[in-house]
Amino acid sequence: MECDQNKSSTQIGYSLSLFFIIFLGLGLRLYHLGAESFWYDEAGVAMAAMQEDLAGAIRIARNHAAAMPLDYVVAWFAARWWGNSEWALRLPAALWSTFSLIPIFFFFKEIAGKQSALLATLMTAISPFAILFAQELRFYSALLFFYYLTTLLMILSIKHPTWRNFVLFGLIAAIGIYFHLFVGLALCNGFFYLIVHRNNPQIKRIIIRSFLSLVVIGLLVLPGYLYFSHGEQHFEFGLDIPLIPMLVMQGVGWIPTYPLTNQLGWIFYVFSIIAAIVGCILIFKKRYTLLKALLTSALIQILAIILADQFSGYFFAARQILFLLPFNALLISLAVYESFKSPTSLFFPSQNEQDYSVVNRIFAGMMIAGLLIFSIPANVDSCRMEKSTAREISEILSNQYQPGESIFVIPGWNALTFQYYLTYRLNRPDIARVVTGVSTEALYEMSTLTDQTYLIIGGSYNSVHPDWLHNMNFVKQPVGENPAFSAELFFTRQ
Repeated sequence: MECDQNKSSTQIGYSLSLFFIIFLGLGLRLYHLGAESFWYDEAGVAMAAMQEDLAGAIRIARNHAAAMPLDYVVAWFAARWWGNSEWALRLPAALWSTFSLIPIFFFFKEIAGKQSALLATLMTAISPFAILFAQELRFYSALLFFYYLTTLLMILSIKHPTWRNFVLFGLIAAIGIYFHLFVGLALCNGFFYLIVHRNNPQIKRIIIRSFLSLVVIGLLVLPGYLYFSHGEQHFEFGLDIPLIPMLVMQGVGWIPTYPLTNQLGWIFYVFSIIAAIVGCILIFKKRYTLLKALLTSALIQILAIILADQFSGYFFAARQILFLLPFNALLISLAVYESFKSPTSLFFPSQNEQDYSVVNRIFAGMMIAGLLIFSIPANVDSCRMEKSTAREISEILSNQYQPGESIFVIPGWNALTFQYYLTYRLNRPDIARVVTGVSTEALYEMSTLTDQTYLIIGGSYNSVHPDWLHNMNFVKQPVGENPAFSAELFFTRQ
């Protein structure tokens, strides 16, 4: 009886801890959600959301690189239910990212136990990189949710190979792939899980039902893939090979994707690197076969994405492997719990285990508290990063523009962002039609410029030579909360 009560109390404790983590994750993702302007990729989805009918939104999705339609469909409905503000359109991403913590916890509980799963879920909840993309009108948070839900259902199907489990797994996998193609990479986790459990007495039944599930997933997804991939153009960006290691470290949460103004934030990242390395050592030292297999699966998925980018002429970006960030969180969790829970672990001699247990738990608790504390400056700097100043510049144009004036945007593709704000947020389609995207070379070759020309330069001041701007009488105008580091630079010709 007493044993049952202790077990019940422990279960309640884990449930409350998970609830706290989800609540914390939701708060971090809702905070500052609508403060920043949409940037180019978000503006493309926002344009789809503002189409008169759903078919129009799907047509836009078809013309975006590697874009499946369901995230655009959700954005289209969000615009009608909640409005077209940044907060409203980004809300689904914040919710997907928050809800992803649930399958992440249960997946890690299946492969590493409740304690490690809780801390790994906590690390995902407070990850600056995960929060950054939970606050973007993009499909990466939906990818995170469906990738781990698909993996969880696949593992449960292998453990309990009923038709109901396999049908549910196949259905969720197909739906998830219609949000993002990379959900299909979750199948790699199932493959390695099945290899580790190949001695299961029901292995034949599992293989047959898994194969049939994959056939059904393929039949459901193939028409959509062929239709939506048909609209893609062939890119010629290519891979920047020397940058790949840095981008991988950003994608798994080892280093920030933005400048840190508070150096205390580096403590969070340095600990993440050290703890992840220790976690890898523990996996191989203690011969955790399943964890080694899944870590191998994650590495293969990273390689597959890099090769797919190379094949398609696309560039590799840290956000493409965001969905693998929780694997790094699991490594950190293993380092905290396994290294310090007993003297037989990595750093203590194997004697007087009970004498060490209290000290080890206190030390582990201090490490968890430290992670929470030093994640604060890391996340504060993430919130300070300006994604775009298109909203603020568009408001200036709306107030100052006069007929006959010119508006040029470099790089040319970023003109879409300003066209969105002027058309749908400021009700100035007349100005939006004037916004022209140009290359730096085309701007230099223009023989005449109107007396009043507006010039918007994205990214770096170096994209247009300062001497040319000076000679052409362009004057930089302050924009945004931090004009010295604006995401777009705004010039007027005087």
